[in-house]
Amino acid sequence: LFLDSTVGSVDGTRTRLGAEFSWLYDNFSLRGEWVTREDHVEVNAALDDEEIDIDGWYVAATWIVTGEKKPLENRISPAHPFDPSAGTWGAIELAFRMAQLDVDEAIFDHGIAARAGNSNEVTTYTFGVNWWLTKNFRFTNDFVVEDYDDELTHGLHREDALYGVSSRFQIDF
Repeated sequence: LFLDSTVGSVDGTRTRLGAEFSWLYDNFSLRGEWVTREDHVEVNAALDDEEIDIDGWYVAATWIVTGEKKPLENRISPAHPFDPSAGTWGAIELAFRMAQLDVDEAIFDHGIAARAGNSNEVTTYTFGVNWWLTKNFRFTNDFVVEDYDDELTHGLHREDALYGVSSRFQIDF
């Protein structure tokens, strides 16, 4: 999506290197990932390929307020599933995530993407609440802040930060 097909094409070697980390302790979790990618882009057949570096990372922490143990790569199983007649309301999990993506300035310098109205770096902050009514039924509400290194053209406005709310209703079978 970054590449303008009239300017160049991905050609040659694409290299990706990443590392992930997960730590669980009782009802708390900490996760992170770092990744770097290098693309070679043919901008002009008469010139050597240009290199575009892309770096990204995230760190996320969760805490299950109601005390259930945090499972690795699995759904939370509420100790007291949702049953208002019994006075039980499921499990509540609070979450925070910070992530960053940085695309080399070369993406603009070589005309692969337009500099005007775009940014090559974004940092996002997400604050969320997950309500697990049962192991297979959850509501998620997230507040997201996207902080851009340069101002974006967003409709008729220029903004260097965007704010949003994301809600999700999920049933797993």
